[in-house]
Amino acid sequence: RYKNSDFIIAKCTEGVSFKDPLFRTHIENTLLYGNEVGFYHFARPERNRDPRREADFYLSILAKYGYIGKGIMALDWEGSSLSYPISWARKWLDYCFQQTGIRPLFYCQRSYTNKIQAIREGNYGLWIARYPKDPGKPGPEPLDGKGCAMWQYSSRPIDQDRFYGSVEQ
Repeated sequence: RYKNSDFIIAKCTEGVSFKDPLFRTHIENTLLYGNEVGFYHFARPERNRDPRREADFYLSILAKYGYIGKGIMALDWEGSSLSYPISWARKWLDYCFQQTGIRPLFYCQRSYTNKIQAIREGNYGLWIARYPKDPGKPGPEPLDGKGCAMWQYSSRPIDQDRFYGSVEQ
C-alpha cells in the first residue's frame, strides 16, 4: 500500500484529544518509500467553539514528530461540521497559517462548495471529494472555473486522490 502510492495523507487528529493511533505508522512507512505525505485534522465544531484549541492540538502533534513543513496540512470538514458556520473553519485555517506560515488545504464534498466563499477569500487550496460514475477514468475536477488543489475521486479500496501540483507545492 505504501510503496504503490505517490503520496498518503493520513488522519492525524480529531477534536482536541483524539490522535489517530496509526498516524505515525502511516507517515513513517510512506516516507520510508520516499513518497510525499500529508496530515489532516477532522474538525469537531460541535464539541469546541474555539477552533484555535483544535488547531493547537493538531499542531502540537505535528511538532512533536517534526512534521511541520514536511507535508500537506489539511482540515477535514464533513459530517456534523457541515451544519456549523464556515467561519469556524476559516479561523482554524487562518490560525494554522499564522502559526506555521503554511496554508492548509480545506477538504469538503463537492456539493458543499457553494458555501465556502470565506475559504476561497483566504486563498486556501481546496481538496474536494466527488466520486464520478466511472472512477477508473478520473480527470480534472473543475470547480466553478477555479479548480481545486486535490480531488478525491474514490474510496475503494481506499481513498484515492489526484493532486494538481508539484512536489514543492
